[in-house]
Amino acid sequence: MAISGNPEKVAREAVKRELEKAEKNLEEAKNASIKLLKDAYQESLREAEKNLREEFSRAEEQLKSLASVLELELKSKVAEAKNKYLDTVLAKAKEEIKRKKAEGEWYRAYMEKVIKTLSEEAESKLIVQVAPEDRELARELIEKYGGGHLTLSDEPADILGGAIASTPDGASRVDYSLDLIIKMEDYRLRGVASKVLFKE
Repeated sequence: MAISGNPEKVAREAVKRELEKAEKNLEEAKNASIKLLKDAYQESLREAEKNLREEFSRAEEQLKSLASVLELELKSKVAEAKNKYLDTVLAKAKEEIKRKKAEGEWYRAYMEKVIKTLSEEAESKLIVQVAPEDRELARELIEKYGGGHLTLSDEPADILGGAIASTPDGASRVDYSLDLIIKMEDYRLRGVASKVLFKE
């Protein structure tokens, strides 16, 4: 049987299809994680809203009583207080996500997509790092989907969830951690939290 066509072009098209498929899988996993993260934030925000309103009300009263020369400085302090409080709320939401990882199938499904994507994209061996509590799940998924390309690292990663993979020499690194998704979405998530807490 004869094969016609440009082999380089065929190879490029095959790689392009695989990359598009991997990107789609990762985007689906990212969207699912963001939805779950937003749900966890909403739960934490509802609990925190009463206390925050009282604090914010006191800050507003102080603002009204100060002279106009101090107004800019006080607004800056209020913004700083908001940011600190948002930091606390978001940290609590992350703790809630970590607690709920073991309770639902959503996290297992996310990890399956991550491991499958890593295996499909791997051109050579990759060392996979996960959070300490995810080691058994990662070991099981690597055995099932790793295709001989993936090896679980002896060293756990200091991450909320997901996985970080690198080549044995450390030259290449891929980050599919929940931490990176949260970091990339930080500005938007803070906006969502701020609207709920401060009715902005």
